[in-house]
Amino acid sequence: MPDSVDGTASKKSSTAPSPGERHALEGVALPAKAFVPVTETEIDCVVTALSPAGATISTPAAAALGSEIVLYVEGFDRFSAAIVSTAQDVVRVKFHCSPNKQARTAEKIACYRSGQPLPPTNVRVAQRGPLHSVRTFKRKNGEIVDFEVIDISLSGTSLRTKCRPAIGEIITIGTVDGRVSRHFDDGIAVEFARRSSPTLNILR
Repeated sequence: MPDSVDGTASKKSSTAPSPGERHALEGVALPAKAFVPVTETEIDCVVTALSPAGATISTPAAAALGSEIVLYVEGFDRFSAAIVSTAQDVVRVKFHCSPNKQARTAEKIACYRSGQPLPPTNVRVAQRGPLHSVRTFKRKNGEIVDFEVIDISLSGTSLRTKCRPAIGEIITIGTVDGRVSRHFDDGIAVEFARRSSPTLNILR
């Protein structure tokens, strides 16, 4: 059976639909952008299905998305998401969302369906969403440091780590360089270093 919008298999059942299913948009064409942190690539795409739990994305660059992305859906907000399936130009993702954010997304979907203006999205210079994963970064001196991603945006990330490199130090996360911009109680904030590369702003 075809996957649902949140990447789970659809099953016929007499039980009531889940909140994600009740508030799902199907057969839409919402302009969107996907940011791939590990390659620092930004890709234009179209969201063809959306629920508080996940989305279906159409993009000819599906193979370049990797396993984790930040998805910006015009009018709906940014979402940290995990890829759950890929088939040709179609990708299904599951959101890393708090219950509160799921409720806000459901509210926006209800407004969209009824033709009402969408509730405003909280504006931030670099809006972020949760993306929990344990990984490592490399310091300039070669030291390998464990960290947990607290949140991530198109311009940077916040990392939970016991190591706090000096502000201004360049660290490498996967293939992406970043500058330590500040310290906080249990970690550091990092600004991604934008590079001149033909892979950046692809399809933009």
